Amino acid sequence: MKYRNEHRKNCMVRDLRIFFVAGLTLAMLLPMTVMGQNFIPNPGFTGDTKGWQLNPAQWIFDETGGRNGGACVAVQNTKPDGVRMQSDPVQIAANTYYRMTLWCRSEAVDTTYVSGILFYAVNGTIPIFGNTALTGESTQWFPITHYFFSGDTKEAAMSFGSRFMEGKVWFDDAEMVPVTSAQLRENLVPNADFEYGEIGKFPISWTDLLRWLGDKRPPVKISLAAAGFIKGEKSLMLDGSTVAADGEGGVQSTYVPVMTGSNYVLSVWIKGTAGISARLMVDGFVGGQKAHWYQQKYVSASDTWHKETLEVKIPDESDAKYFMPNRFVRIDLNLKGTGIVWADDVTFKMK
Repeated sequence: MKYRNEHRKNCMVRDLRIFFVAGLTLAMLLPMTVMGQNFIPNPGFTGDTKGWQLNPAQWIFDETGGRNGGACVAVQNTKPDGVRMQSDPVQIAANTYYRMTLWCRSEAVDTTYVSGILFYAVNGTIPIFGNTALTGESTQWFPITHYFFSGDTKEAAMSFGSRFMEGKVWFDDAEMVPVTSAQLRENLVPNADFEYGEIGKFPISWTDLLRWLGDKRPPVKISLAAAGFIKGEKSLMLDGSTVAADGEGGVQSTYVPVMTGSNYVLSVWIKGTAGISARLMVDGFVGGQKAHWYQQKYVSASDTWHKETLEVKIPDESDAKYFMPNRFVRIDLNLKGTGIVWADDVTFKMK
């Protein structure tokens, strides 16, 4: 099975990657989908790693290190080589939305750079992938979530591991469940209130897109801030104090599932250096599509919190140029110019 990583061609960084893979078996019978059913065998690694395919020499079975004091698995990397394990394949329903979730914590050697986590799924001949971010060290257990639309896929497996990272990572409570139409109407932006992650470090489930692409411009410092927030106890801070007046940088979410042809509203609470511009963007780019669909809006920050919104309509099958068969988008939050922008409480819901 080949893994695609088009965003990392020119980006020489160490990172942690988690691979979620849905494979193809078109000849298998369509199973009856039970909503709420977890398709992953032995998701909590109870007693052993039965139901998983792995090289025992590369993995640690931790009997008491799990989320609730039970078992989990861990990988200790001493060099940035790829290590992964995969669940036994399971039958799933075609043309169905699924959510994959895996809980993680880490003790990474390299804490100077944003680590990347990659999700990967395959929908027929169209690759589906998403990426998120993890600080070099996160002792707090946190969920990593990825949605995919099965299309003609009738067999799937979850695969995860570490790559381009030196350190130790624990994994627990793997889950793959179908998503209902009612759930698709909820706010499914992962870590939308920026509560996962440590103060002063990078937010979980978001990626520094410019660094991911190997951009050489002066970086925007991205971190979680304890001072000032709308919801919870943290907010996102984009510090562009060293960025040129025409510079730009920010974060991108993991993939968010959408229903084609539907109207959505993106809302974000922001504040910042008076007059500095912030960009809200719904980004539909994935590899293999004919054209890059996106909608964006530039707004001005102020020294008080205020909510900004962007309304979009997702292309449907009648739009031959921009239709997105993968059925998900990403949310971008950027600043433009010299200054600081704070953001919190991101919501992306069907109108």
